[in-house]
Amino acid sequence: MKQILISLFAFIFSLLGWSQSSSHQRVAITLDDGPSGVLTEQFLALFAQYDVKVTFFQIGQKSVEQTGLCKQILEQGHEIGNHSWSHQRLTELDRSSVRREIEAFQSFCIDSLAYRPVFFRAPFLKQNAYIDSVIKNNQLATVKADIYARDAMAHLSHEVIIENLNKSIPDGSVILCHERQHTLEALKMLIPIWKEQNYEFVTIKKIIE
Repeated sequence: MKQILISLFAFIFSLLGWSQSSSHQRVAITLDDGPSGVLTEQFLALFAQYDVKVTFFQIGQKSVEQTGLCKQILEQGHEIGNHSWSHQRLTELDRSSVRREIEAFQSFCIDSLAYRPVFFRAPFLKQNAYIDSVIKNNQLATVKADIYARDAMAHLSHEVIIENLNKSIPDGSVILCHERQHTLEALKMLIPIWKEQNYEFVTIKKIIE
């Protein structure tokens, strides 16, 4: 039944203008707000099944409680980005708090994972000049997105996520998703279709090389 549904979606997308490319197009899927325990493991299993590499923009408070899972993410060839320590609106914090939010995450990764993140995504995508300066001082680069799944809210259906991503994806695009159950279900449908269309899924680092 699942394969029938995937084939049906592929047919519908072809009618909407999704054509199979003759050459690989590199795309970066990014997942915000993890790690999320068993749900993250389910994402990892899906990505392993289809040889997909992604960038996880993680929250420090959640990561420090799931160090083993963070190591698993890295061991499987994925990338971890800095999404702040506690996912507050950084533009509403004082300067010392902004530094702590960004630098505490960096310190955790360096000390606990022997890994230095090089990409940053601000919670709610909100930044200002001071945040930019802290990012630069920590040798980080800001990553936003070209395509948005608009999946952060709870209780969305995976069909809504599929509809939001129902578009031609240019080479080099960054897709912003979140670690949510409905997003997992949507990607289970979309990734096989995208792979048939010769999309290659890589980390942010690979996109900018």
